[in-house]
Amino acid sequence: MKTELKNLTDRIHQLAQKVKATNIQEVVDDPEWQELRLWLKGKWAAHGPECVRRLREYFEKDKTNPWRVRRVLNYVTCSGFRTGAIKEPSVDALREDVRNTWQQLLGDKATHKSGGKL
Repeated sequence: MKTELKNLTDRIHQLAQKVKATNIQEVVDDPEWQELRLWLKGKWAAHGPECVRRLREYFEKDKTNPWRVRRVLNYVTCSGFRTGAIKEPSVDALREDVRNTWQQLLGDKATHKSGGKL
């Protein structure tokens, strides 16, 4: 049982490394993600908490899926949030959860979040 769990964990880490190296256009090429992304567009000022709720729902649907986690990580670390153009305080907790999950998915080969890109 331990061997099977180790093998599964190793496969998840390998897949996360593959996703990390994949062009972001390919990463975001998913109909469910595109539908959510289009819904979010232009809604942050008036519906910030709802935007965060929907992003969290998408993220938590399968936190072991590196593709899904990478999409949300890319979104919540985009320039709109970094520059302050999108101001929603509740996104900070989601961003931290997503970063921690991404680091776990990458495993031992992850670059530390304060020392470089994940």
